[in-house]
Amino acid sequence: MSEHRNTPIEVVAAVKSFIRIGLDPCSNPTSVVDARHSYTLPDQDGLRLPWTDMLAPDEAVYVNTDWRHHQQWVDKALEERAPTLYWGPAYTETRWARDLFATRPVVCFWGVRVKHADPCPEISPSTGKPKANNASMWPTMLVGLHLNSCQRFDFIAALKGSGTIMACV
Repeated sequence: MSEHRNTPIEVVAAVKSFIRIGLDPCSNPTSVVDARHSYTLPDQDGLRLPWTDMLAPDEAVYVNTDWRHHQQWVDKALEERAPTLYWGPAYTETRWARDLFATRPVVCFWGVRVKHADPCPEISPSTGKPKANNASMWPTMLVGLHLNSCQRFDFIAALKGSGTIMACV
């Protein structure tokens, strides 16, 4: 299995149905996000480089971190104040999730355990087919923060069939 936990293709498709992704600040060589701009380690550290300057007015930042350093990425998103879509585990008891929720975001708690887009799946020797070992072990959520009212409406409309939507006001 790849070292990268790529966003599930159906999540990327849902996001792109309502907003353009201008920046993926934590991209990787096998990313399926296909943002207009992307930062990839080791040459470009999305925690240190600007986000807002990279966006056109109708674009958002898309964040899917390595799932170990959420607080750093949430702090950066809060600092930048750019329209941001944050994909991650639904660990609602954590400080980083509380910090996200304090921004009065829209949230889609994904309705099923998703399978991450693994460009290099492990092949089963017995069947010759990819092993289904890339399913998430925990619930996931997509959080829209710093979205304007039209973007919030579009988020809800595009994701209403994907899970439980919560719009904080």
